[in-house]
Amino acid sequence: MGARYLADTNVVIELLGASLPISGSNWLQDILDQDLCCLSVINKIELLGFEGESTEMQHLQDFIDFIDVLPLF
Repeated sequence: MGARYLADTNVVIELLGASLPISGSNWLQDILDQDLCCLSVINKIELLGFEGESTEMQHLQDFIDFIDVLPLF
């Protein structure tokens, strides 16, 4: 497997909230489509601590379910 990217918590929130610049959003979506992006378990915990409306929280949970989460070693 080649290089992979570790998504930052704030970037995920901005992606799901459609507040990333279009070039960044397109780049990140391309990386996600290629399965080249993952989260750390710390990012997952931070994301689950985010408080939003129920639809936002469902999008967040769907994203977490979709992406690989790296454990602590």
